[in-house]
Amino acid sequence: MATEKKRKALEDESGFLARATQERGANRLPIFGIPGQLSSSLTSMNRDSVWTAGWTRAAAERSSANLISKVISYEELKKLLQQGKPHVFDVRSAEEVAGGRIPDSINIPVAEVEEAFKMDPETFKAKYGVEKPQPDQEDLVFHCQMGRRGARATELAASLGYTKARNFAGGYKEWSEKEGK
Repeated sequence: MATEKKRKALEDESGFLARATQERGANRLPIFGIPGQLSSSLTSMNRDSVWTAGWTRAAAERSSANLISKVISYEELKKLLQQGKPHVFDVRSAEEVAGGRIPDSINIPVAEVEEAFKMDPETFKAKYGVEKPQPDQEDLVFHCQMGRRGARATELAASLGYTKARNFAGGYKEWSEKEGK
């Protein structure tokens, strides 16, 4: 029931944004009394804001669709680990990693991923103790605790040319549950 209410509130807000972009007249559009999150945090927005909100949502949907194909399952990751040494990067904090980790994973906190993957190979190896992956490597995997930071790291790596990078969306949580740790 709560999910249905949330869906209805989102539909109401989406309908408002669609109507707001079609209205003529004043540059500022009042948004008092709209159910859900928008009404609680905003009092008005201009036409550019409405357009930007729509564009941002569309971009996020495209990005989400692209990331779906960049996800690796527990079974696939386990198989990669058995076949050799994939490049598995744990993007959790050092404190989280101290509580347990996927074997042979390298810790690069998500806040450092972009900088790390811009490094030259020698600097990368000196800092992280492993060879820097090649942009076209298929065994490049990022993970965190439950998937969100891993997805962000995968997206960052892809933006730097590592287009075959994948996210282990189940993260260390799924790994530790299935490995009995």
